[in-house]
Amino acid sequence: MRWIRLAEPPASGPFNFSRKFYHMLGLFVPFWLYFDVLAFLDGGAHHLSRFVGVLLLAGFVTFMVVFDTLRFSNATLNRFFTRVVGPLLKEEEHDRYNATIPYFLACLILFLFCSPEVVMLSCIFLMVGDPFAAYAGMYYGRLRFWNGKSLEGLLAFIVFGLLGSLIFLWWNGEHDLSGSVFTLTLDLMPVVVSGVIAAAVAEFFSVIGLRGIMDDNLVVPLAGAIGLIIVGVSSGIPFASLLFDPRTLFQ
Repeated sequence: MRWIRLAEPPASGPFNFSRKFYHMLGLFVPFWLYFDVLAFLDGGAHHLSRFVGVLLLAGFVTFMVVFDTLRFSNATLNRFFTRVVGPLLKEEEHDRYNATIPYFLACLILFLFCSPEVVMLSCIFLMVGDPFAAYAGMYYGRLRFWNGKSLEGLLAFIVFGLLGSLIFLWWNGEHDLSGSVFTLTLDLMPVVVSGVIAAAVAEFFSVIGLRGIMDDNLVVPLAGAIGLIIVGVSSGIPFASLLFDPRTLFQ
């Protein structure tokens, strides 16, 4: 088996910008937690935004799993679904769970266990890095690995995922008044770089499992968060800046 080979880019038609734009709209999920949109109801003291976010994500994942399971066995329902949202789906998603489910499942796990900044960065790795990786791989991907992924796509994921993260860190440093450690400083660079590399490795080795419930939309944000947390703790960042204790949601 050849580990890497030179090949022509696979692009044979226009890039699906509609799908990738929809993909990037997924950043509104971590925005909900980061901006603490329900803080005006409880002063931010009781994690209401996080609690409601967890309930909404759990409810949506449950609903979509049930709905998709039903449409798999009902051709009329499946045709209706693919006709309505077809432009936003990959061809193979017509007969498997749609990619929103694993992404929302990843967000649910992040909402339960991670700080708002870790949630934001982990989702940025996926939501920014993945579209650029897909574009670079489709139109410029000549160096192909054994699994079909391209070196150009992998590098694009790292570069643009990191760039998106740096923009967030700059913005957070300019507007955060609580003294967050997640600002655009040299000390934080090893943490962020480790996070985006962990996410890129997860993207590179990602496979489709459980009929679509396990894919890159699930494993990439979680891998990015794990990378951030491990290197963050090793760098002396306080646990409270990286992790969240879900038991406090019920106190």
